[in-house]
Amino acid sequence: MLTEKKMKLVEVQGLANALAEFNKEAENQGGVSAKLAYKMARLASEVTKPLEILEKQRESLFKKYGEEKDGQIIIPEKSIQKFQKEFSELMNTEEDIKVLSEKIKLEEFDGMKLKPSFMFAFSEYLEE
Repeated sequence: MLTEKKMKLVEVQGLANALAEFNKEAENQGGVSAKLAYKMARLASEVTKPLEILEKQRESLFKKYGEEKDGQIIIPEKSIQKFQKEFSELMNTEEDIKVLSEKIKLEEFDGMKLKPSFMFAFSEYLEE
């Protein structure tokens, strides 16, 4: 059901956003088949693991380059380029991620209304 694939963290983030959109629409539309829900939940559980680490690293970068102002951390002009460079390097880091080994047939989505952004981000895992 799952296979390992090298993905950049920016790609993992995009996939996570697509899965969150799917979950929201599935809830709004009264759910999906148990089989599809299971596949999507398994994939989501694998995708969220590296994103938890990514979030901690992102927070570290804000602390490293930012200054606290009114309870928020702001990156001052003098540090923006350094912050962006380091954050970009982080987002382009490759990780081995477990993803679906078999494509999901579009018919499994059984009339769900999903945004084009989901279809774009998830296209690699879909079969007509």
